[in-house]
Amino acid sequence: MEWARVAEENPGRKMTYPVKLTVFCDDRAGMLHDMLVGLMRQDNSFHILGRVGGGFSDDQRRDWLSDLKDMSAQSDYAEVNDAVAYQMVRPEWVIEISCLDLIGQTTRGSSIDRMVLGYDTPKNLYEGIRRLPLASPISPNFVRRRADKTIRHDDLRLRQVSDVIEVPMMDRDARQLTLPKTEMLKREVFTKTLKGNLLVRKLLLWKTNKESDGGSFPAYVAYYTDFSPARATPLDRDIRVSNSREQIENLLAEMKTEYIVKGWAPA
Repeated sequence: MEWARVAEENPGRKMTYPVKLTVFCDDRAGMLHDMLVGLMRQDNSFHILGRVGGGFSDDQRRDWLSDLKDMSAQSDYAEVNDAVAYQMVRPEWVIEISCLDLIGQTTRGSSIDRMVLGYDTPKNLYEGIRRLPLASPISPNFVRRRADKTIRHDDLRLRQVSDVIEVPMMDRDARQLTLPKTEMLKREVFTKTLKGNLLVRKLLLWKTNKESDGGSFPAYVAYYTDFSPARATPLDRDIRVSNSREQIENLLAEMKTEYIVKGWAPA
């Protein structure tokens, strides 16, 4: 993943970042579609800023796609654009982008929260940490690759954005920001034996206690699992979410009516 930063000069606000990529699926197949870029926090985690799709030449789109495919990395977090997930790449390149402006709040006055990622070098793996406030760039465009920059905080510092707009909690260690613990409200287990196999179905209801965390979590989750060892896919799941206790209780009741039918006994 490449990441970019806001450069010192300010005509149109320029930045430099690491990236993820997507590809074209039409007559420009085999070319880079866009990049997902981000900045580096003081704790050396990467904070996603947004995607950049303009400013690349066709040669760059073609050559970079080939190069970046060889830098692919694994990730337990997926970012999606038009129903296509980005392919993460190792944090090795730095690019510079320009944008017309940076927006720090939604139209309703809420912060614009972006995912913070850690990168495990030995595993070549990105790990989602949590969402924190950052910004949204307006009309971002690629300017150039910065061979003079490396993947370090001084070159990719988050303060490039906070010099323009306020960024809450920008100096906090993302890994140390703990969230309230989830509270289990209901748990029901049902079993059935079929052809010598023990089948198990579970219904769970929990309160996340995280609904005030920037809208990243629902207040309640109803969760159903169905384990059948002889099936081609042994574990099936269903999930419902809501911010209303009354609604989630009704959704859980619907799931129980649908899935816990004749022959299933409480465990």
